[in-house]
Parts: sequence; C-alpha cells; structure tokens
Amino acid sequence: MFERFSRHARLAVVTAQEVARELGDGEIGTEHVLLGLLEVDGSAAATLRAHGLDPEGLRARLDRARRSEDPLDAEALRLLGIDLEAVRAAAEWNFGEGALDAPAGRFRKSRKGHIPFTKQAKKSLELALRHAIRLKQNHISSGHVLLGVLHDPEFTSVRVLRAAGADIDALRADVTRRITEAA
Repeated sequence: MFERFSRHARLAVVTAQEVARELGDGEIGTEHVLLGLLEVDGSAAATLRAHGLDPEGLRARLDRARRSEDPLDAEALRLLGIDLEAVRAAAEWNFGEGALDAPAGRFRKSRKGHIPFTKQAKKSLELALRHAIRLKQNHISSGHVLLGVLHDPEFTSVRVLRAAGADIDALRADVTRRITEAA
C-alpha cells in the first residue's frame, strides 16, 4: 500500500514515527499521524492551517490532556493503605527519576527501532486508501491520509481536533475540495 503514497504522505508517516518517539510513546497513534501531517507540506497541512490549527498548538493540547490523565490516584491508594509517595520514592530509587510518571504504554528509555502503529492508526491508513479509491485517484496524498484520520469520531486525532475547536465536517469538505482540485 505504501508504494501508492505520495512523497508528502510518506514523509508525514515517517514524521509521525518521529513524533511518537519524541513524546515517548510506544505506538504510533492517529494523533501522531495528525501531527506528522501538520509538519509536512501538502494538502493536509494547508487544510489544517487554513482552519487555524498548528503543530505547536495541537502538541501542547495533547500534552496537557495527557498530564491531566494521572493514572495514579493517591487518594484511592491511601484508602487501601498504600502510601503513593513511598512507592514513588522506592520506584525512583530502583528505576530512576520519573519511573512512575510515564502513563501505561509509554516508554522513556528505548527510543530506537521500529514503533508499531495502533489499530486506529492502521485503520486510518487503510481508510486513506479507500478515500483515494472513492475519489478515483491512483495515489494516496497527505489529504487522503487526513481524511483517514478524520474518518472515525473515536480516533484520538478527531478528539484532539474537536477539543481544539475544529469543525471536523468542514475539515473533511475542505481537504476533499483541495484533493479533487489538485487532481
């Protein structure tokens, strides 16, 4: 399938892997693909920027959302007789500073090698191909990839964009127009 990707679409996927690595994530999700699309020239970046979205703003929004998801509930643990600060101190003494700060599924030490795609991200790339076929185009552009990451309201990319105030239907219509005009 990747042989049908345009240069910009391929670069966006490679950039998504770099973004996941920078964020310390163990998998490439639709949010990483979205950020990758914004970092690379093409119809997807032009569409997103035209709607007031930028990589720094979305990355900051994603980071804030992750920090608010504290998986360690100190009060709940205290009710069970567990002192979170004592556990944190022991974990940091044994495994290094910040050992309990990485949410589940994320890693901090090994950032080399292949990072797999989440099921959602794989699905979004398959949907990019379907959108290209639907629009009777024989290549997959960054715009098609954007349509893929916008396709399902349950995708993390869609939730991040909605939280940023984006109109998903307007984004879909705009990128579709750009793709068909470019063909």
